[in-house]
Amino acid sequence: MAQAAAVPLASLPAYPKFVIHAEPNSLFQRWGKWKRGFENLMTAINVGNQAQKRAILLYFAGEEFGEIFDTLPNTGDTCISAIAAFDVCVSPQKNVEFEIFKFRQAKQEPDENIDTYHTSLRKLSENCKFADKDREVKSQIIQGCVSSKIILKALQNPSQTLDQLLTMARSFEVSEIQAGNITKEKDLETVHQIRVGNHPSSGRKWLVLRWKIPTYMSCKKKIVQ
Repeated sequence: MAQAAAVPLASLPAYPKFVIHAEPNSLFQRWGKWKRGFENLMTAINVGNQAQKRAILLYFAGEEFGEIFDTLPNTGDTCISAIAAFDVCVSPQKNVEFEIFKFRQAKQEPDENIDTYHTSLRKLSENCKFADKDREVKSQIIQGCVSSKIILKALQNPSQTLDQLLTMARSFEVSEIQAGNITKEKDLETVHQIRVGNHPSSGRKWLVLRWKIPTYMSCKKKIVQ
Protein backbone atom coordinates (compact mmCIF):
# COMPACT_ATOMS: atom_id res chain seq x y z
CA MET A 1 0.00 0.00 0.00
CA ALA A 2 2.81 2.44 0.84
CA GLN A 3 4.44 1.92 -2.56
CA ALA A 4 1.11 2.41 -4.35
CA ALA A 5 0.55 5.68 -2.53
CA ALA A 6 4.00 7.09 -3.26
CA VAL A 7 4.26 9.75 -5.96
CA PRO A 8 7.71 10.83 -7.23
CA LEU A 9 8.36 14.50 -6.50
CA ALA A 10 9.46 15.02 -10.09
CA SER A 11 6.00 14.05 -11.31
CA LEU A 12 4.23 16.68 -9.19
CA PRO A 13 3.16 19.84 -11.01
CA ALA A 14 4.44 23.20 -9.82
CA TYR A 15 2.51 24.93 -7.05
CA PRO A 16 3.47 28.11 -5.14
CA LYS A 17 4.60 28.08 -1.52
CA PHE A 18 2.36 29.58 1.10
CA VAL A 19 4.11 32.74 2.34
CA ILE A 20 3.16 33.40 5.94
CA HIS A 21 4.52 36.89 6.58
CA ALA A 22 4.00 38.57 3.21
CA GLU A 23 0.74 40.34 4.13
CA PRO A 24 -0.22 39.61 7.75
CA ASN A 25 -3.56 41.43 7.48
CA SER A 26 -4.71 39.12 4.70
CA LEU A 27 -3.31 35.87 6.13
CA PHE A 28 -6.70 34.17 6.55
CA GLN A 29 -7.90 35.12 3.07
CA ARG A 30 -4.63 34.05 1.43
CA TRP A 31 -4.67 30.73 3.26
CA GLY A 32 -8.24 30.06 2.13
CA LYS A 33 -7.31 30.78 -1.48
CA TRP A 34 -4.15 28.67 -1.27
CA LYS A 35 -5.84 25.60 0.21
CA ARG A 36 -8.69 25.77 -2.34
CA GLY A 37 -6.12 25.73 -5.10
CA PHE A 38 -4.33 22.83 -3.41
CA GLU A 39 -7.53 20.79 -3.14
CA ASN A 40 -8.31 21.45 -6.81
CA LEU A 41 -4.82 20.30 -7.75
CA MET A 42 -5.13 17.10 -5.71
CA THR A 43 -8.41 16.33 -7.45
CA ALA A 44 -6.88 17.05 -10.86
CA ILE A 45 -3.95 14.67 -10.33
CA ASN A 46 -6.19 12.12 -8.60
CA VAL A 47 -4.53 11.97 -5.19
CA GLY A 48 -7.06 10.64 -2.72
CA ASN A 49 -4.95 9.02 -0.01
CA GLN A 50 -5.08 11.30 3.05
CA ALA A 51 -1.58 10.52 4.31
CA GLN A 52 -0.12 11.19 0.90
CA LYS A 53 -2.09 14.43 0.51
CA ARG A 54 -0.79 15.55 3.90
CA ALA A 55 2.79 14.95 2.83
CA ILE A 56 2.26 16.80 -0.45
CA LEU A 57 0.59 19.67 1.41
CA LEU A 58 3.61 20.12 3.66
CA TYR A 59 5.97 19.81 0.70
CA PHE A 60 4.17 22.46 -1.34
CA ALA A 61 3.52 24.84 1.58
CA GLY A 62 7.21 25.30 2.17
CA GLU A 63 9.70 25.62 5.00
CA GLU A 64 8.19 28.71 6.62
CA PHE A 65 4.81 27.02 6.82
CA GLY A 66 6.40 23.85 8.17
CA GLU A 67 8.13 25.68 11.02
CA ILE A 68 4.80 27.00 12.29
CA PHE A 69 2.94 23.77 11.54
CA ASP A 70 5.35 21.77 13.70
CA THR A 71 4.34 23.83 16.74
CA LEU A 72 0.60 23.25 16.31
CA PRO A 73 -1.48 20.77 18.32
CA ASN A 74 -3.89 18.25 16.85
CA THR A 75 -2.31 18.12 13.40
CA GLY A 76 -3.15 14.40 13.12
CA ASP A 77 -1.89 12.17 10.33
CA THR A 78 -4.31 13.12 7.54
CA CYS A 79 -4.55 16.08 5.20
CA ILE A 80 -7.95 16.97 6.65
CA SER A 81 -6.60 17.18 10.20
CA ALA A 82 -3.53 19.14 9.06
CA ILE A 83 -5.64 21.75 7.28
CA ALA A 84 -8.06 21.98 10.22
CA ALA A 85 -5.16 22.61 12.61
CA PHE A 86 -3.81 25.45 10.50
CA ASP A 87 -7.32 26.87 10.08
CA VAL A 88 -7.50 27.24 13.85
CA CYS A 89 -4.06 28.85 13.85
CA VAL A 90 -4.91 31.60 11.37
CA SER A 91 -8.55 32.18 12.31
CA PRO A 92 -7.74 34.56 15.20
CA GLN A 93 -6.14 36.85 12.60
CA LYS A 94 -9.60 37.42 11.14
CA ASN A 95 -11.69 40.23 12.70
CA VAL A 96 -15.25 39.51 11.58
CA GLU A 97 -16.62 42.89 12.66
CA PHE A 98 -13.91 44.67 10.70
CA GLU A 99 -14.63 42.51 7.64
CA ILE A 100 -18.32 43.45 7.88
CA PHE A 101 -17.36 47.11 8.26
CA LYS A 102 -15.30 46.94 5.03
CA PHE A 103 -18.22 45.24 3.27
CA ARG A 104 -20.67 47.95 4.34
CA GLN A 105 -18.31 50.70 3.19
CA ALA A 106 -17.97 49.27 -0.33
CA LYS A 107 -19.55 51.62 -2.86
CA GLN A 108 -19.74 51.26 -6.61
CA GLU A 109 -17.25 53.44 -8.48
CA PRO A 110 -18.62 55.72 -11.24
CA ASP A 111 -16.77 53.77 -13.95
CA GLU A 112 -17.50 50.34 -12.43
CA ASN A 113 -20.19 48.15 -13.99
CA ILE A 114 -22.64 46.14 -11.91
CA ASP A 115 -20.91 42.79 -12.49
CA THR A 116 -17.54 44.10 -11.31
CA TYR A 117 -19.17 45.65 -8.23
CA HIS A 118 -21.00 42.38 -7.52
CA THR A 119 -17.75 40.40 -7.75
CA SER A 120 -16.05 42.82 -5.38
CA LEU A 121 -18.85 42.44 -2.83
CA ARG A 122 -18.71 38.66 -3.15
CA LYS A 123 -15.02 38.66 -2.27
CA LEU A 124 -15.55 41.03 0.68
CA SER A 125 -18.39 38.87 2.02
CA GLU A 126 -16.26 35.72 2.23
CA ASN A 127 -15.01 36.49 5.74
CA CYS A 128 -18.13 38.17 7.12
CA LYS A 129 -19.83 34.92 8.17
CA PHE A 130 -23.19 36.06 6.80
CA ALA A 131 -25.99 33.53 7.19
CA ASP A 132 -27.39 34.56 3.78
CA LYS A 133 -24.68 36.00 1.53
CA ASP A 134 -27.03 36.63 -1.40
CA ARG A 135 -29.37 38.71 0.75
CA GLU A 136 -26.51 40.79 2.17
CA VAL A 137 -24.89 41.34 -1.22
CA LYS A 138 -28.23 42.36 -2.72
CA SER A 139 -28.80 44.82 0.12
CA GLN A 140 -25.34 46.34 -0.33
CA ILE A 141 -25.84 46.73 -4.07
CA ILE A 142 -29.03 48.69 -3.40
CA GLN A 143 -27.23 50.89 -0.89
CA GLY A 144 -23.98 51.32 -2.77
CA CYS A 145 -24.74 51.40 -6.51
CA VAL A 146 -24.46 54.71 -8.37
CA SER A 147 -27.64 54.43 -10.44
CA SER A 148 -30.73 55.99 -8.85
CA LYS A 149 -32.86 54.11 -11.40
CA ILE A 150 -31.55 50.75 -10.22
CA ILE A 151 -32.06 51.72 -6.57
CA LEU A 152 -35.64 52.86 -7.20
CA LYS A 153 -36.52 49.78 -9.21
CA ALA A 154 -35.03 47.48 -6.56
CA LEU A 155 -36.98 49.21 -3.78
CA GLN A 156 -40.17 48.86 -5.79
CA ASN A 157 -39.56 45.09 -6.08
CA PRO A 158 -38.33 43.96 -2.63
CA SER A 159 -39.10 40.30 -3.32
CA GLN A 160 -36.75 39.99 -6.30
CA THR A 161 -33.69 37.79 -5.89
CA LEU A 162 -30.07 38.84 -6.25
CA ASP A 163 -29.94 37.26 -9.72
CA GLN A 164 -33.04 39.15 -10.77
CA LEU A 165 -31.58 42.40 -9.46
CA LEU A 166 -28.36 41.84 -11.41
CA THR A 167 -30.29 41.04 -14.61
CA MET A 168 -32.32 44.23 -14.22
CA ALA A 169 -29.21 46.31 -13.50
CA ARG A 170 -27.40 44.94 -16.57
CA SER A 171 -30.42 45.85 -18.69
CA PHE A 172 -30.33 49.44 -17.38
CA GLU A 173 -26.60 49.68 -18.08
CA VAL A 174 -27.02 48.48 -21.67
CA SER A 175 -29.87 50.95 -22.22
CA GLU A 176 -27.75 53.84 -20.90
CA ILE A 177 -24.83 52.88 -23.15
CA GLN A 178 -27.11 52.70 -26.19
CA ALA A 179 -28.70 56.05 -25.36
CA GLY A 180 -25.25 57.60 -24.97
CA ASN A 181 -24.17 56.27 -28.37
CA ILE A 182 -27.26 57.75 -30.03
CA THR A 183 -26.55 61.14 -28.45
CA LYS A 184 -22.95 61.05 -29.68
CA GLU A 185 -24.09 60.22 -33.20
CA LYS A 186 -26.43 63.21 -33.18
CA ASP A 187 -23.68 65.49 -31.90
CA LEU A 188 -21.40 64.34 -34.72
CA GLU A 189 -24.05 65.07 -37.34
CA THR A 190 -22.60 68.45 -38.31
CA VAL A 191 -24.19 69.42 -41.62
CA HIS A 192 -27.93 69.21 -41.28
CA GLN A 193 -29.21 71.01 -44.37
CA ILE A 194 -27.77 72.71 -47.48
CA ARG A 195 -29.77 75.27 -49.47
CA VAL A 196 -28.81 77.55 -52.34
CA GLY A 197 -30.81 80.73 -52.95
CA ASN A 198 -30.62 84.43 -53.82
CA HIS A 199 -29.72 87.04 -51.23
CA PRO A 200 -32.88 89.09 -50.55
CA SER A 201 -31.12 92.46 -50.90
CA SER A 202 -28.18 91.96 -53.30
CA GLY A 203 -29.63 89.27 -55.46
CA ARG A 204 -26.35 87.34 -55.33
CA LYS A 205 -26.46 83.58 -54.78
CA TRP A 206 -25.69 82.37 -51.31
CA LEU A 207 -25.18 79.01 -49.66
CA VAL A 208 -26.86 78.25 -46.38
CA LEU A 209 -25.50 75.43 -44.22
CA ARG A 210 -27.53 74.31 -41.26
CA TRP A 211 -25.99 72.08 -38.62
CA LYS A 212 -26.55 70.93 -35.07
CA ILE A 213 -24.33 71.56 -32.06
CA PRO A 214 -24.45 69.70 -28.72
CA THR A 215 -27.03 72.16 -27.35
CA TYR A 216 -29.31 71.01 -30.19
CA MET A 217 -29.78 74.58 -31.48
CA SER A 218 -29.72 75.11 -35.23
CA CYS A 219 -27.01 77.39 -36.62
CA LYS A 220 -26.51 78.97 -40.00
CA LYS A 221 -23.36 79.77 -41.92
CA LYS A 222 -23.82 82.05 -44.91
CA ILE A 223 -21.34 81.97 -47.76
CA VAL A 224 -21.92 84.79 -50.24
CA GLN A 225 -20.64 84.09 -53.73
